[in-house]
Amino acid sequence: MTDQQDAPTRDDFTDAALAALDSIWQAWMPIHTAVAGVRRGPLGQAVRRRAAVLAARRAHREDGYRDPYVDGRPPSGCALCGLPENYHGNVYTRPIGFHTYTAPTTPDILRRMRARRAARLTRSTR
Repeated sequence: MTDQQDAPTRDDFTDAALAALDSIWQAWMPIHTAVAGVRRGPLGQAVRRRAAVLAARRAHREDGYRDPYVDGRPPSGCALCGLPENYHGNVYTRPIGFHTYTAPTTPDILRRMRARRAARLTRSTR
């Protein structure tokens, strides 16, 4: 390697190190191929279906527990991302980035309460 810390080339490794890396690669490839095949195949589809069913059941448990990640925003959730204050620390969300809890305004709380009530009434009339 040069003084500028370029990426190492094959010439920078000893023959023993190259042989060890090659044996690791050969041992890993069948595992990698098998896992990739499972994810694409029927077993992977079944796992994804089961995860969707469990998420739906978590969202509508009979004891009234509501998962904030599934049910949407609580009225007093963060003004930026909607998560409850007790789930907050220094949170990263996609459109906003890192942020701390920001209290919503009173009109925001009222709008969220009305939307949640309308959704609840729609669900109960089905």
